[in-house]
Amino acid sequence: MATQNLYLSVDNEGSVVAVLGSNGEVLERRSYSAAGVATYMLPDGTVVPSSPTGIDIGYHGNPIDEVTGLSSNKDAWYSPVLGTNLGGSQTAMRGNNRPTFEATCIMSQACEKHEKDCNGNIIRIDRLILPQVEVTATADSSKGAEALAKEKSMTMLPMCPDGYTAKGPTSFVTSRIIGQ
Repeated sequence: MATQNLYLSVDNEGSVVAVLGSNGEVLERRSYSAAGVATYMLPDGTVVPSSPTGIDIGYHGNPIDEVTGLSSNKDAWYSPVLGTNLGGSQTAMRGNNRPTFEATCIMSQACEKHEKDCNGNIIRIDRLILPQVEVTATADSSKGAEALAKEKSMTMLPMCPDGYTAKGPTSFVTSRIIGQ
């Protein structure tokens, strides 16, 4: 079975207004009420009860849960029918369905001091490896957790002593799912 690339056309708020096929043909049109209730249409404007293409991205570019019809607004579920975020986090409302990722970043800094002869040639390199820093961070995506761990590690790295130049930090990052 051949697969087809689909392309999303969005408005200035990120809401999907059309789904296009690989040749640019319109496969589905959408419009939204002020509260975010989607109206799905065929290319000719005929209203249909659900998305003809099955694309689950909608109002403001947020994923739509096909079972409840609620839209994901990061940490809260949005009800387009009610026009409001529902209380509590997605995790609490859907039985902890959002995975939590933990990333650990181990980072170290190398420092060098070059001794040169009278012609400017390096004749000796003193290299120091400073104590490593280990930081763990959590987020709702592995990339987010890794970026946060690296960012925190950078702020904790010791500085090179006077006369030495930093040769850039080296890091090793691992991530894993810790809850779902």
